[in-house]
Amino acid sequence: MSEENIEESSEENSEEYWKFLLKEHGLRLLPFILVIIAAFISGIYVFLWHNEIGVDGVSFWTYTFNDWSFGRIFGYILWLALRELLLVGLPTLGVLGIIFGIMWFTLSPDKREELKAMHKREEERSKKGKKASGGASACTALVTIAFLIIMAVNGKWETLFANMDLHYFVATYLWAMIWIAVIFGIPALIGGIIYLVYKLK
Repeated sequence: MSEENIEESSEENSEEYWKFLLKEHGLRLLPFILVIIAAFISGIYVFLWHNEIGVDGVSFWTYTFNDWSFGRIFGYILWLALRELLLVGLPTLGVLGIIFGIMWFTLSPDKREELKAMHKREEERSKKGKKASGGASACTALVTIAFLIIMAVNGKWETLFANMDLHYFVATYLWAMIWIAVIFGIPALIGGIIYLVYKLK
């Protein structure tokens, strides 16, 4: 079976899975949808509030590009993530868990088994689709982490963007790619050679 046919088959299976859920459990899914919508709206309000209170009494809305540094961006994202998690994420998960528990225990044993089987097939389909993009995402994340580490080591963590030129950003990112290639690429190459030698024996 060609790759295109596999992708089409996976899409059809996924579509059938969601059609089944909507057809058989449409009313039961309604509370989930309402909670997710409420969480989305709450998340927007928390985001606006986070920007309004800012840091040290200065609203983030007044910041220009030149007021940012990597340290400030890291702090901004960290505090925003914590507030979203505590004020929106955890309460939403708790409510969804309660709703799911009530829904699950009101289903008949046959319906439970049917849902388990379909969910298992959907998970297997999703895993196949994620394998291709997983390696590229991991590589990008590693290079980004290396880039931030180099910035911190060079003492540029709290340096405002206005005081750094484009050449520095590009050169630092290239060095990050080189370090990742050296640290992970060489061991992988040696491992690959050993594996091939072992297989050819």
